[in-house]
Amino acid sequence: MTDTPVRLGYEAFEVIKVPGSTVQYASRYPAWRPSADLPPGVEEQPTKTKTKKSTTTGVFGGVVYAQAPLAAARAIELEERQSQAPRKGYMGIHSIQGVFTVAGHSDRPFVHEVTAMHTGKSFATRLVQTRQPKTPSVIDSKTGTFNASDATKELNGVCFTCLTTFKRSVPSPDNVQEKQSPQVRFASILAKKRPQEWQRPYIVHIDSVQEQVVRSGQKPGPGTFPVLEMYRVDLSDYNKDKAVPERRELVLYRPYEPIPPDDPNGHIVCHAFEADRNGITMLGCHLGYGNRWGRAASLSYAFYVHVNAEDAVMSGDGWWVQEASWPRVAAGRCTMVSKIWSPEGKHVASGYQDGMVVPEDPSKL
Repeated sequence: MTDTPVRLGYEAFEVIKVPGSTVQYASRYPAWRPSADLPPGVEEQPTKTKTKKSTTTGVFGGVVYAQAPLAAARAIELEERQSQAPRKGYMGIHSIQGVFTVAGHSDRPFVHEVTAMHTGKSFATRLVQTRQPKTPSVIDSKTGTFNASDATKELNGVCFTCLTTFKRSVPSPDNVQEKQSPQVRFASILAKKRPQEWQRPYIVHIDSVQEQVVRSGQKPGPGTFPVLEMYRVDLSDYNKDKAVPERRELVLYRPYEPIPPDDPNGHIVCHAFEADRNGITMLGCHLGYGNRWGRAASLSYAFYVHVNAEDAVMSGDGWWVQEASWPRVAAGRCTMVSKIWSPEGKHVASGYQDGMVVPEDPSKL
């Protein structure tokens, strides 16, 4: 396997039609691996619990979560171009409802099969089932991409499934949201530093892993994390006396390279991608699992866009805000809520994620 040598921009989510197929789309670039940015010898999953699973090629699930609905969007956009019927308004992603079943690997492409479930004049639904080839690929050393024919190899079972709904843009008769955006509620904290002066998110947000990173002497940096610049606001003083459901995390983000403004669906999947970064592991640390880590994994993740797709476009240099909270923890699982706010304080989208988060099990050491 050849690692991705550079930090990718929006092309990290690029999908192309699989040769010989009318319903399959394949990723071109290897998905981001958190372990690729960790110092030598530092494990992404620090648990001592016995496991046979290797994380050598394990990828960040947010990549497939962005690519699969984007494949559905490309299929919808192709249908729109081929149709002779007049259309009013952009057909933008309205919701993504995804289920993670098997870990993805960076040494082979994701193959997304798009099935039409319903198509109306203003609303449509697409099912996407994602698989990967059974054998690894040889990555082109010059372009850093997979060979297009790799997606035609025999595939493993489904590793990710999602329903993506699309809604055509319409005028809004009303516009109602919470009275105060996080830019207002946390104004005194945000005023302490410029966005770029806050710390970057941890490569892996687990206390014991971060302690090893610090001891290694590795300097903070973006590493190879694709598409977005991200900074985590320090809310430790705000959170310290609060119960976990009342705590908040704020992440400021924007594209580190421009994303085409005429591709609102591309911008939407970037927001969904961002909202998946480190969320459940941050909760594990709030619960005190940071130095007795067991396991954390997303099970299902729903993302809803509350506005017309064009309002999700990240234009200019403004910083978007992810506001994360965890209102419920039970049965070894948690509920994470992410609200996506525009630089102007508009509530654009929300993510609802259910995942597993458990401390180390001494009986399995």
